[in-house]
Amino acid sequence: MFKRRRLFVLIAVACLILASMPLMNVSALSNGKKVYYITDSFDYFNVQSAIGSGSVATVDQCLYIPYNGSGSGIVAHNSFENNFEKGIRDNWAGGWFYLIEPESYVIFEMMNGLSELPQNENLTVPVFTELLEDIFEYLNESLNCKIAFLCDTDEAKFAWHETFLNYVDIHVNTDIRTPFAHSVMYRISPLIEANTPNDMEIMILFDSHYADAYNDAQNADVTYNLNDRTSYQIMSEIMYVLEDMCNAQSSSLNDIAQACRVNYNVRLYSVSPGGIFKNLENYTTISMTDAVYNAKELVYIMRPMQI
Repeated sequence: MFKRRRLFVLIAVACLILASMPLMNVSALSNGKKVYYITDSFDYFNVQSAIGSGSVATVDQCLYIPYNGSGSGIVAHNSFENNFEKGIRDNWAGGWFYLIEPESYVIFEMMNGLSELPQNENLTVPVFTELLEDIFEYLNESLNCKIAFLCDTDEAKFAWHETFLNYVDIHVNTDIRTPFAHSVMYRISPLIEANTPNDMEIMILFDSHYADAYNDAQNADVTYNLNDRTSYQIMSEIMYVLEDMCNAQSSSLNDIAQACRVNYNVRLYSVSPGGIFKNLENYTTISMTDAVYNAKELVYIMRPMQI
């Protein structure tokens, strides 16, 4: 569902940026303008093909930089930054953006979250949003390019640092994971906070895709299963809140589950499509009867179809 929605939005943005904006009432194909597509999405090739499948536009050049991995190290970067942020720095310093032709159309897509800015961090270089401002200002004012910024992340992370948007012609946010995760926490937080270790337990069931994707990301050295990126990001938002609320020792799933049990008598389980229940504190498998027998409340966080 989410992937289809993103594909539709990208095609719609291509149409907007090439047809509907002032002085842009003809397509890139007919007026000879170039189209550049910059993204951290692993399915960039499918999107690139979809944009060029009609008569509206073709992508002349695509810059794909995966969110996870290791940067090429052309320039210095902040230690907390993800690979996409490092890669954009590399290509800015290495001259890739200077090869963009004047009056082109640029689609800049950011599917994954910005890195959190740690407190008291000694910055090696300016934060990423300031780099985006430099890039977009150059494209907009020096090259007279038209820019579409597609953001599939929680934009609250760059609140008060959004001046780079002043140089963007189209700004689209496609993030529906963050509101979903926040609505989940809005409903379960009062239940958790009202419970005590002496009360009957509260049972929170997660679809196993959430737990598996989160564990894959926590345990992998570089990458996790990108097909479950959405599941991971939803689970990550929920675990981030539970880790703080329950005073967990770390962000690992078993530590958070243990803290929930010890401090609030809240048990975290995953349930597979085959109905297998797994205790997320110790990963033991139990029957549904044993899982729900002593629970006074049961919350099931389901996974939307075709997430």
